[in-house]
Amino acid sequence: MCGIAMQSAAIAVSRIIAQSQLATALNDGLDPHLMAAAVLLNLSYEETERRYLAGDQEVDDIVRTIVSGLEKDFSAKLRD
Repeated sequence: MCGIAMQSAAIAVSRIIAQSQLATALNDGLDPHLMAAAVLLNLSYEETERRYLAGDQEVDDIVRTIVSGLEKDFSAKLRD
């Protein structure tokens, strides 16, 4: 039982931290889609943004996939 409680607490804390990091990033004017792409590409946010603005196809494809996935998820939740 203690293991499950610890896992639940860890999940709750990680969600709070992630939400806090997202809120901070948004307040700093960062694009959350580029943030996710940077993680997936193992690049800094700055490098990802530079490549995106320069028209890098790899970065653009990842950002479009992230946006598309979020739109589908949001649409599905609206139908529920």
